Amino acid sequence: MADPDLDLLQTALKRRWSRGPSQKAKPYVHAFSAAERRGTKITAKVVGNHGTYTVSIQGDTQGVTSACSCYIGKHGHCHHCEALAITFLDDPSAFKIIKLKQAKEVHDLTDVRAYLDSVTWNHTRLRTDRCVVLLRNWLQGYEVFPWELSRFLPTYRVWY
Repeated sequence: MADPDLDLLQTALKRRWSRGPSQKAKPYVHAFSAAERRGTKITAKVVGNHGTYTVSIQGDTQGVTSACSCYIGKHGHCHHCEALAITFLDDPSAFKIIKLKQAKEVHDLTDVRAYLDSVTWNHTRLRTDRCVVLLRNWLQGYEVFPWELSRFLPTYRVWY
């Protein structure tokens, strides 16, 4: 059965990284652990010169967005991202497929974990920020103000 996400991701990766690996990327090709694919996004970890880095690449019809936790990889322009793309193109089956779960499919705590694992941090943060605003507005209706929330939620950080 055809997988449109896989096709889209492979096409985007081939457009961005069409040649063989650079000298800096070669040692990292096929050296990844915890390799996963969620739709059109791949993530993995690799041991580099200064620790273990988390590398991610998201493909779409416009191209790719990539990032790495190494000191030069914030915007994905590092050899770890290149190596991850080449590793995936060489053997997509080496990446564990994580099924994307929709919010409406969440019914219990197991579903919550699966849902959170399937969404991006920015998406989760956006939803959380909306909930905090709604909670703040609701509490202000009862004359409980943000600076007083620490009485109810000890870890609450006030956002004005």
